[in-house]
Amino acid sequence: MFIMPRFSQNTPESTIQHRLKMISEREQGSAINKIIVKYNTTKPTFYKFYQRYQEYGKMGLQDLSKAPQRHGTKTNKEDEKNLEDLFIQHPYFSSYELNQLVSLNPRTIQRIIKRKNLQKVYKPKAEKKKILEQLKRKEQLQRKKLKK
Repeated sequence: MFIMPRFSQNTPESTIQHRLKMISEREQGSAINKIIVKYNTTKPTFYKFYQRYQEYGKMGLQDLSKAPQRHGTKTNKEDEKNLEDLFIQHPYFSSYELNQLVSLNPRTIQRIIKRKNLQKVYKPKAEKKKILEQLKRKEQLQRKKLKK
């Protein structure tokens, strides 16, 4: 999946014009070394903006935003969907019991349940324990089949 970079909207116009002049000189056939000396820059910096200009046009000459593009600890959508499906099948399991079936922290499970407004149902502890053991055995058998 292609993610468009977040360009800063605070880049001074004079800086953008400066970068545009470097690139236009290159496109007119000037030597890279002359351009680098004239504009007091380095080859990697020149090529960075040259490549961005070719890919994004004038917008690529702006600075990139320093804000993080992704949240490092965000739960994978697939994991959330698996948890939601499991909870819909077994709404009586606690987050600690669900934790034994999916690889998510119990607190994360609680947050997902709350955010998605999923409702718990009461079931006696002995029944829950039996069902949980059956599901664990079933999962272990599936893992063994995958290893073979």
